[in-house]
Amino acid sequence: MFASIYLNFFTVSIVIGTAFYLIIGLILLLAIPDRTKATTHFGISYVISAVLAAAFIPAHMLYEPIAAYHRWLSVPAALLVHCHYAQIFYHFPETRWRKAARIILGIQYCMAIILTGYFYYVTAHSAIVYNFSAHLWDFDADDASKLVGAMILLNIGHIFVSGMLNVIFRPGHRLVIGGMLAALMFAVTIPSITNIMGRNGLISWDVHQTFLIINSVTGMFALLVIFLNHAKERTSFMLKIVGMSMVTFMVLLIYISLTSFQDQEQAYDRLRSEQASRLSIEP
Repeated sequence: MFASIYLNFFTVSIVIGTAFYLIIGLILLLAIPDRTKATTHFGISYVISAVLAAAFIPAHMLYEPIAAYHRWLSVPAALLVHCHYAQIFYHFPETRWRKAARIILGIQYCMAIILTGYFYYVTAHSAIVYNFSAHLWDFDADDASKLVGAMILLNIGHIFVSGMLNVIFRPGHRLVIGGMLAALMFAVTIPSITNIMGRNGLISWDVHQTFLIINSVTGMFALLVIFLNHAKERTSFMLKIVGMSMVTFMVLLIYISLTSFQDQEQAYDRLRSEQASRLSIEP
């Protein structure tokens, strides 16, 4: 069993990212009294992001076919998380389109449930294959995966539309809302595009995973900083200091792990290449 467990940059960075999202999400949901709707959706978004990130820990750490079932957790989380990110703009700095926000959220949840059920049905009858470019086990269900990817892009488009409407109709907060929207789009757009490109073989999965980790954490860090400095809730100065210090440490730790693990992987590749060369010339 332990011979099939490996640690690499993706595993370590995803563990750090999971802790980042979960801790911040729980702080927003549990440590802030009388929180607004925007803060509630912000916290829910981060908790779901933690679930989404956690799904990929066994995918990159466990080299057994059962690891393919990580997608049964990652797909519903990916379909739901963007729904709540869009809701932030309906309620920040105060609620403006309450009824529309509630209806849209309900429709998105229904679509997510239907699509998740379809994905479960298809993958339950699909073969499990090893994706060599991604270095993980996955289901042989490309059509269902492309449909999920298209829905995710549609949800991201909804985030952009709701954010731009908020910028237009709230002239006194345009700079803040625009900054939040830019940080969020930086975090989710590029990884979503590289995900589709990776699924279609246009880029290696390693490139997608690197974009996913770096863009997500960097963009969400910027979004958190902007939001906390302009949220209406009265949060203690010490809470902000501790939270920002912890998040900064996690972001730096991800970049450090990227550099160190890349060096180790390159050294391992050189060692194995040298061993292979020696074996090829021995009589």
